[in-house]
Amino acid sequence: MQIMLISDVPDPPGKPLLMGFTSRSVNLSWAPSFDTHHSPVVNYIIHTRVGENGEWDTYNGIATLDNKTNYYVDKLQPFTVYSFRILAVNSIGTSQPGKESYYMVTLRE
Repeated sequence: MQIMLISDVPDPPGKPLLMGFTSRSVNLSWAPSFDTHHSPVVNYIIHTRVGENGEWDTYNGIATLDNKTNYYVDKLQPFTVYSFRILAVNSIGTSQPGKESYYMVTLRE
């Protein structure tokens, strides 16, 4: 009897936590994918949304350089509402988006 290992895209990663922020940046941290389906995560993609009812910016996703589960996002606008979500990438493809972060407001300058 042979056991087949099926490879697939990873499960979505955890909800990003806001570990600290300034007027133009935020430090995000998240839990890795629960199951990578026999293909390790190589990096993550961060989607940003401006405002509570804005569209997710899926065209300008921030691709991390490795599979670390934290990232420093900069080039944000001061005194602006943001939320974030994370997608995991392996050799098969990209996961569904994970749960979105809580809303945050960058500081005034």
